[in-house]
Amino acid sequence: MTCFYYSSNTTSRPNDANSAHSNNATPTIDKGIGLSYRSAPLRKTTPYTPPSSCKLTVLLLITHALLGCSPTPDALEEIEDTGQLKVSILKSDATATPNEFAIHEFELAIIQEFSASLNADTVIDEIGKSSELEKAIRNQSSHLAIGIATKTKHDPKYIKRTPPIHSLQYHVVTKGSTNRHNIQHNLQDIQITLTEKHQSFASHHELIRIGATPHISKEHSFEELLMLVADGEIDYTIVDSLTLKHARFIFPELSTAFTMDESKQISWLTHRDDPALQNELYQFIDTIKQNGRYDALYEEHFGHLREFDYVGAHRFLRHIKKRLPKYLAMFQEAGKTYELDWRLLAAVAYQESHWDPNAVSPTGVKGIMMLTLLTAKEMGVKNRTGAEESIDGGARYLKKLMNKVESHVVEEDQIWVALAAYNAGYGHIQDARLLAQKKGLKADSWPDIKRTLPLLQKPEYYKKTKHGYSRGAKQALHYVDSIRRYYSVLKRQKENS
Repeated sequence: MTCFYYSSNTTSRPNDANSAHSNNATPTIDKGIGLSYRSAPLRKTTPYTPPSSCKLTVLLLITHALLGCSPTPDALEEIEDTGQLKVSILKSDATATPNEFAIHEFELAIIQEFSASLNADTVIDEIGKSSELEKAIRNQSSHLAIGIATKTKHDPKYIKRTPPIHSLQYHVVTKGSTNRHNIQHNLQDIQITLTEKHQSFASHHELIRIGATPHISKEHSFEELLMLVADGEIDYTIVDSLTLKHARFIFPELSTAFTMDESKQISWLTHRDDPALQNELYQFIDTIKQNGRYDALYEEHFGHLREFDYVGAHRFLRHIKKRLPKYLAMFQEAGKTYELDWRLLAAVAYQESHWDPNAVSPTGVKGIMMLTLLTAKEMGVKNRTGAEESIDGGARYLKKLMNKVESHVVEEDQIWVALAAYNAGYGHIQDARLLAQKKGLKADSWPDIKRTLPLLQKPEYYKKTKHGYSRGAKQALHYVDSIRRYYSVLKRQKENS
């Protein structure tokens, strides 16, 4: 069992769920473990309990008193008293999904904002088995649990599920193209390999429902199964739609053999005796779906994965093996010097030049980081085609742009805003941020800035801005999304590879 602690201070967070994300939310690192958000006081709510249950509640309290027992404290009151929202989550290997692919990161982002709306810290308890997850809810040692995706006939009576957080579809994947029609009509004749961990998840039950007989592999992890399918060593496995968005950039040979018809609604677990917490959570989920914050979080985690280029993905993986090793130490050294992830620097360099130190654009930018003459001079780079100088200069320039972004902006947003400025110019990005603010969006949120940046090519908008028309506005969006894709792939590579 592994616990993670996400701290939350007591200032500058909105006290209304309508403000599920604030421009003033200040992330910090608590003991090197996770992000925290500053929050406002806990908002009181009416428990989500039908009026007819009131008499029963009173009767139960009297019974507890007569028997000399103390009733279990209300979860919302406990959160208020302790300042902690306790969340149990299945470990990544227990979800049959590699951690970098897992949808948990998206769900945890929502939970952290919910915690912040309660002025609470998020305490994450990683658990190895789904039965232990349910036990944590039964014993009320956790307020929430995520990882058991969909409701089944076997949900214990003490479990109360939230409304759906999101939905997933399951795909049977194979190598290359295949005949979808023939496979679906010959399920008994094909072997779909799953891990042991799959057996407690909806994908396994769904395969059985449609007449397939899954083969369970005890020796392979889920990621290994994807690799084996991509290499043609096994024929099929099953993957959910969000995982597939990530996996295809790592294993571009994967393709969908067929998609299961029924989508699965993903919800969280609470204890049925925590109606006040349930009511608060239901209101929060409804609010962020109504006010656009849910869509912004989804965009933040998955928006950069929309475009998939099969040829480009293959080329990138090939260059990781053939070109990256030559410059790896340079990226690592620059990352250490400027306190940047070397993989981020490498992703920027790949987007700029495909790791070619002799690259030259028609406009005269040069080198592995494609520095302009002006930027190179500002950063003290004398030889733009010298890989080490160029990487150092590009890293220093990116750090400078990040430092120009206000310190209260979440670090990831700082990075994407700075990268957009690296490509389109800092002035145009500031114009897009001001425009976002005028439109009631969040000027510190990269997903919201993505919505306003293209408007700088429309006269009704750019004529009212300080820096005017932005020729590279749409290009900057593609630029940042591409870097994010490369970065996500590089984060799966071993540093010494």
